[in-house]
Amino acid sequence: MSSTAATSVHSPVASHRAGRRALVFCGASFALFTLTGLLGPSAVTLTLPQRVAWRPPYWFDVHPAPWLVMGLVYAGLVVGAYGLFVAFRALAAGWQPSPRRLVALGVAGVTALTLVPPMASGDVLMYAAYGRIAALGGDPYVTSPAAAALLGHDPVIAATERPWQNATSVYGPVATWIQEAAARIGDGSTHGTMLGLQVVNAVAFVLTGLLTVVLAGSGDVARARAVLFVLANPLLVWAVVGGAHNDAQAVVFAVAALVVVRRSPFASGLLLGLGGAIKLTVGLYGLALLWCFRRSPRSALSLCAGALLTLGGTYLTAGPQVFDRVLLAPSFISSGTPWRLLFGPLHLYVLPMSAARAVIASLATVAIVLLAVLLFRALPRPVLAPAGVDDPRPEAVRASAAICLAWVFLTQYSLPWYDLMAWVPLAGLVATRLDLMLLGRTAMMAAAYVPGRVVVIPLGLAIVSDRIRDTVTPLVQTAILVWLVSWCLAQVRGRVRGDDEGMPPPEPPIEGGRPVLLYDGDCAFCTRSVRLIERWIRPSAALEPWQFADLDALGTTRARAEYEVLWVRRDRRVDGGAQAVARLLIHAGGGWALLGWSLRVPPIRWLAHLVYRLVANNRDRLPGGTPACALPADQRPGASSGA
Repeated sequence: MSSTAATSVHSPVASHRAGRRALVFCGASFALFTLTGLLGPSAVTLTLPQRVAWRPPYWFDVHPAPWLVMGLVYAGLVVGAYGLFVAFRALAAGWQPSPRRLVALGVAGVTALTLVPPMASGDVLMYAAYGRIAALGGDPYVTSPAAAALLGHDPVIAATERPWQNATSVYGPVATWIQEAAARIGDGSTHGTMLGLQVVNAVAFVLTGLLTVVLAGSGDVARARAVLFVLANPLLVWAVVGGAHNDAQAVVFAVAALVVVRRSPFASGLLLGLGGAIKLTVGLYGLALLWCFRRSPRSALSLCAGALLTLGGTYLTAGPQVFDRVLLAPSFISSGTPWRLLFGPLHLYVLPMSAARAVIASLATVAIVLLAVLLFRALPRPVLAPAGVDDPRPEAVRASAAICLAWVFLTQYSLPWYDLMAWVPLAGLVATRLDLMLLGRTAMMAAAYVPGRVVVIPLGLAIVSDRIRDTVTPLVQTAILVWLVSWCLAQVRGRVRGDDEGMPPPEPPIEGGRPVLLYDGDCAFCTRSVRLIERWIRPSAALEPWQFADLDALGTTRARAEYEVLWVRRDRRVDGGAQAVARLLIHAGGGWALLGWSLRVPPIRWLAHLVYRLVANNRDRLPGGTPACALPADQRPGASSGA
């Protein structure tokens, strides 16, 4: 631990000093990134033809060496990450900065990086080419920049960098409209088109940051933390604004949907649909909102109607060809993700590349679902207080955080600017170690893509850059993922031992206050299953045949006990069937708890119910079962009379 971070916990004065020092680091990070852009075209900074001196973005033709610009960016990332680390520590120790001043810092950083050429990635040149193709009457979902170049030279299209010359658009129709508008304003100038794209993206990023503050409630400390998470976060500003990526254009609609959902689920759906018509991944916020409306079918239908109206309407105008590339992107596996460590050996020694990609995509999907379930149980409470009993915003923020964090950490195709999806909802929760985990992930992913372009650099730098991207970053991401899962399991275990609410029950049903699993003691299959549970899961709960239990004292009936296995909680609430099994696994803790929580989440919950009924209705045919298992309890040979 650094001396700065350590002293920040001793007094308000020390925390204030540490906070001010953190802002100096964040400001220095912005300055290093801006300086990199001002030095002009390089291994990091894009080359923009048709320059007009008076019009931004601005730069000097210094022609810096690759080692210099890459060193400046690495330094900016380290300084920015350390500044955020110290700022988080200072906030926890009592630092109370002015949210408005932090907003001013963030806006200044965003403005500075908007006034210099885009850096680190050539994606924005691809956006400009798609917009130019659309402006010329073409279809970027069918015509690639290389194909358009065959029809005649165009400087905007010709500026597209490798490997995107032969790629058609993977973005939604609203993204294409924005790109086309920028191309028309640029009027055939790469420099002018770039200015339009950068300004739109910067405005979207600032609005995203301000809306995030709204979701953080009215407290100054919570608002300051929200500003640091998004608007004044130098790592995010570098990844999203510095690279002029269109993620902010999509996320701003999703965050606006969270803000307005209490007043109008339909309007929230409209906004979600517009965001999805830029990048479909913002649909993750839609899943979170649907979860919040699971007990309100009318609100869920309003949300879906709004989303279908804008999403379906915009995609219909673009035509069915839009889906060819939009749905293709998830099949790729990017460098820097933990999956890269498995994908390499898998496709080199075991499977063809297409099959290996399919396997990784399937594993990633399952892993995302399981981690989202675990996060949903482990995440802290939102800082935003509900405005009423019908206010879904706090729960929506928390559900969005669980889903987006799981996706960011475990999707097989991940890039540093994708992290905006997770930073926004996490800013609306109480501070935990998750803040540091996401900070470490974003910093490492950003370093992995310096530069994120296909450019010629000296061999030594190329080796360093490649090893950071394909070796160091996946290993660090894996370590952070292990830390994340361990933290989640610790949080869940502390909440579910004996009672999932973490509160002492008013009256335990049995001596010792342990929960009880009731099973059919006259069924050989059931008895054998319980013995396996005792051997492998080893729960601390009481496992009793219902025939020898005081069912009235446990708050259940003989009819229900005959129908399904029962789990009686310490407060006498009863779960039956597959949910009883889920509660048993949750109570066991560890990896069993993760499996148990997954059985409680639709659609796995529904499938588990069907499987349980199938097993229960045919237990006499299963290993260990006997014909007596199919008989009613009072007709079995030697049946117990019960209590």
